[in-house]
Amino acid sequence: MRYFFILSAFLVLALAGCSGEGTFTTDVFSLSVTGSNADITEGTFSKSVALSKVLFKQAVDQATEEFKQVPSSFKVREAKIDLDPSQSSISAYEQVFSDTLTFSLIPTNGSGVDVGEKNGLAGNEEFEVKISAKPEDFSADLTTFLNGDFSIGIRGATGGTNAANFNAFLTVMIQYEFFK
Repeated sequence: MRYFFILSAFLVLALAGCSGEGTFTTDVFSLSVTGSNADITEGTFSKSVALSKVLFKQAVDQATEEFKQVPSSFKVREAKIDLDPSQSSISAYEQVFSDTLTFSLIPTNGSGVDVGEKNGLAGNEEFEVKISAKPEDFSADLTTFLNGDFSIGIRGATGGTNAANFNAFLTVMIQYEFFK
């Protein structure tokens, strides 16, 4: 069996302003994730989905216009994930993930960057990912990232009762910061 990701069409992009050298952009999008045994390898659930290249590229273009040059780097300032149990077959994160969820950005032609993680998953409330990635972590594939050629990924150890068969509706918010 396979998993299917359905990226809902509500990808919203908003340029939120600037501070010093950085300019901020926020993406908010919804994912419907359906899981099966095929997406669990050695006790780890892992899935990624491509984002709208067009909308992310618009943010890069706005930063380029503001800076009068292509951004030299970027980072993820903030990431939040929210489970909607009313549209999901699971009512809590721990029904799929054992403890920790890792959030990553994965370029189409390179290795992924682990942006951060959330330990102690419980319940179904929105949670903030503890960001650990720095701008230099994106430098090896910077051009690919700035072209919007990447996916977001989530992975974590699984042992939950519904790990092999579930549907989860997630809302994900990512705030990026671009640098001159």
